[in-house]
Amino acid sequence: MTAGRILSMSIINANPDLHLVYSPSYGFATRGGNATSDIIVADERIWYPKILNPDILVALSQTSFTASAKLVKEEGAIIFDPLLVNAESRNICRNTGMVPIRLSEIAKTLGSNIYISMAAVGSLAYYSKLIKLEALLDIVSNSFRKELVDKNSRAIRRGYELATENKIRTYN
Repeated sequence: MTAGRILSMSIINANPDLHLVYSPSYGFATRGGNATSDIIVADERIWYPKILNPDILVALSQTSFTASAKLVKEEGAIIFDPLLVNAESRNICRNTGMVPIRLSEIAKTLGSNIYISMAAVGSLAYYSKLIKLEALLDIVSNSFRKELVDKNSRAIRRGYELATENKIRTYN
């Protein structure tokens, strides 16, 4: 949820003329359960606050991938961690760009799985082209206690770097 909030704040700060709806949704349990952050960005007013067919999906669990991959637009992209998600179901991904990034390895080097979502934010920032990395890091530095800024910033930076090195693979 924090990652979705940070990303939303960064988008609005970088593009104040855009319209944005951020809808966090917790599963049955706030810790350890499924959590979703829908972020809709548009040039015009947004009339419905839920995503029907996302341009980009970040799937950090098999459950999330299985439930949402089939909804991604045909020319969209799915960012996923191949260590956490088996994305070989080609029938789900109909001509969608697949972006495998080992986000959990980034979190592991930082000492906790809590950094997976911030690494994903870094990757998403690269592929969405809505915000610059430095603008995102500025929001992080103003949103966390000082002792948490460094690791969250490193996770975002490394997620962004891995995204720049990664080729989108399209499954037909």
